[in-house]
Amino acid sequence: MPQTFNIISQFAAGERAAAQKAFLAELESQTIQCPDMTGGRKRLWNGCVVLEIFAMPGGSMLMYNIQALNPMNGHGSKALDWVMSLADRHGLVLSLTVAPPTRKNPANPLHEKSNLQAWYERRGFVQRTHISLRRMPKPAVS
Repeated sequence: MPQTFNIISQFAAGERAAAQKAFLAELESQTIQCPDMTGGRKRLWNGCVVLEIFAMPGGSMLMYNIQALNPMNGHGSKALDWVMSLADRHGLVLSLTVAPPTRKNPANPLHEKSNLQAWYERRGFVQRTHISLRRMPKPAVS
């Protein structure tokens, strides 16, 4: 019995790794690399939103950064919706830490942690710890 469990676990882990790789390939094909000093980790979506997303051990994707270059125009919401649809297509969990920008803009309500967390929660993210959220993939609609 333990051998069967190990084989199944390895197979599932291999499938998740393949899904992560496909997710990142699609992310790269539909974004451009930001000209910055981070070694190419930042991607620019639709010319208006910076994304940093990483594959995590265990098969989830960590959304490290999402930042609209011109906030309060709906660009961040559209980018997040796109990232969520990408995760759904590949059957991947998205996780993140709620962290407002260090440079605060009082006119932007998402610069307050509670408002930022509510923004994510309206899109299906649920609280895991006092600072981290996670969103399970939605099944494909046929």
